[in-house]
Amino acid sequence: MIELRFNALKANGQTISGTISAPNFSAGKKKIQELVSKHGLKTKSIEKKSTFIFKVRKGNEKPFSGEQKAFNKLEVTQALTKLGYQVVSVNKKLLDFNMKPPMQEIVSYVKISAELMEQKLPFSEIMTLLQNDLENKALRETLKQINNELKKGADSETVYLKYEGVFGKFTA
Repeated sequence: MIELRFNALKANGQTISGTISAPNFSAGKKKIQELVSKHGLKTKSIEKKSTFIFKVRKGNEKPFSGEQKAFNKLEVTQALTKLGYQVVSVNKKLLDFNMKPPMQEIVSYVKISAELMEQKLPFSEIMTLLQNDLENKALRETLKQINNELKKGADSETVYLKYEGVFGKFTA
């Protein structure tokens, strides 16, 4: 699943922006075009959420690197500056592959979360524990995204179905 942000103009000149999740860029673009034509808008821009690699330093400390998902380079720079870091560099990650995690990892995730639910632990706490405990990067990132969406109040069934490509049809 990819996330797209679009900016459009109303007939009266008012700017409207929104985000859409889609399986790929062309499907997302098609959804946006349908929205735009349905509401009589004019598309200004469409941006895909990408991964950026940044290098920052705080004070005189040694610079360190990290990754951040955002729609553009400016967003990453502003966020890091707001956190009090001096930005050394921000570059778009060239090859951003999301490999499907091994089936064994998914099975252990389901098993552990089921056992923790039986012990009456809150689901948000289970998600946080598993995020920190998992070794597979793809599954860990997916769980972070799922947890963020659930915290925003999204329906759990829809969120898991959105990541059906990662978990498989049965698990989702």
